[in-house]
Amino acid sequence: MLRTLWFSESFLSVQKASMQFLHFRELTIPYELDGNFCKVGFVGPYSCAFDSDENPEEIDYFQSAYLELIERVRPTPIFIRVPVKRHFVSEFWKNINALDSAGFQLSYIDVNSSIQLSNGFRESYNRNRARDLRNRCFREFEVVDGEADTVYKLLSKNREQKGLRMSISYEMLQSNLINYPDRFQTKLCVDNGIPVAGTILVNVNSRIQYVYMWGHDRSVKDSGLALFRLADEILLSAYKLGFQFVCLGTSSIQGNPDLGLIQFKSSIGAQIDLRYTLKYDHKME
Repeated sequence: MLRTLWFSESFLSVQKASMQFLHFRELTIPYELDGNFCKVGFVGPYSCAFDSDENPEEIDYFQSAYLELIERVRPTPIFIRVPVKRHFVSEFWKNINALDSAGFQLSYIDVNSSIQLSNGFRESYNRNRARDLRNRCFREFEVVDGEADTVYKLLSKNREQKGLRMSISYEMLQSNLINYPDRFQTKLCVDNGIPVAGTILVNVNSRIQYVYMWGHDRSVKDSGLALFRLADEILLSAYKLGFQFVCLGTSSIQGNPDLGLIQFKSSIGAQIDLRYTLKYDHKME
């Protein structure tokens, strides 16, 4: 099987009913037609173009593939988010160079955060988080496998409290859990059995676990501490399972940063990665 996609075509098709695929020699580009736009790399942080060779020196066929995509969807504008550089250095540069050669221009930059795991990952927690580890309430919170409907309701409430919408439907979450039980997990942080924080995790590959979504019920006392308890358990479990990175996702929307979310991720040792979105508009030709 070619190393074209960290998420398989069937996985991406389940994620988005509108998902389509451009196959160009050893390269595969998954894309979706979303309203008046063509979007690449928006389903997950690793759904952009990947090739089957570990270290090819040329980018010609990357460029040729993007030029073919331009013609296929003409005159629809195309937005492409490239892979995270720190995770996939080779693919990052091949995509960037090929997109630039094909005529794409920078549209905006999102803030992405991830943690490279090691035996002493807790040493990267800031002083406040280190103190929280000794907090009695922190130790009383329990992290458990969560039922999909309970996790979804909690995350929906969190998004509503923040004035946001869920980026995945409940039916889509259920479908992923059924079709990809080795990829998807749903977990809860509970206080005496009452859900306070929750998350949806995706095992991207053997190296990377992705926090697809997480959140806490802001109306509950100490819910922020519960989210930290959940984050700590995610990192501990990922390290024990042999993952090298935990990707915490973006902390911005179309380039507009969520400073509170960035600070929370930084408090547990996350490093910032920039996620570039490039645009091709046929009107600029």
